[in-house]
Amino acid sequence: MTDIGTTPRKAFTDLQRLKIFERAGGRCWLCERKIQVGEKWEVEHRRALSMLGTNNEDNLAPAHLACHATKSKREATDRAKAKRMKIKHFGGKKPSRMPGSRNSRWKAKIGGGWELRE
Repeated sequence: MTDIGTTPRKAFTDLQRLKIFERAGGRCWLCERKIQVGEKWEVEHRRALSMLGTNNEDNLAPAHLACHATKSKREATDRAKAKRMKIKHFGGKKPSRMPGSRNSRWKAKIGGGWELRE
């Protein structure tokens, strides 16, 4: 099951990876260093899918494994914030754990005490 508005991931063929690599001139788009022969690299989304990026070739670039991991870690807070904002926009609420709150099963009586909501 996918979240609202997310694009499903797909595996890239060897030909697609080669095309992306050649278009970038064999350079990591994050650190701009040359990717050496035999060095592992990944296809990186310039604009993340979670931030309305696409799988189009103009949004894809090669990146060293370490560079990609660092960028992904840095973007984690942005992804979490975007997800919270999306949920809030569509009317979802995080249920409160505090007794007496609107989302609680318990209702505080004016004169003191508690009763179950109907």
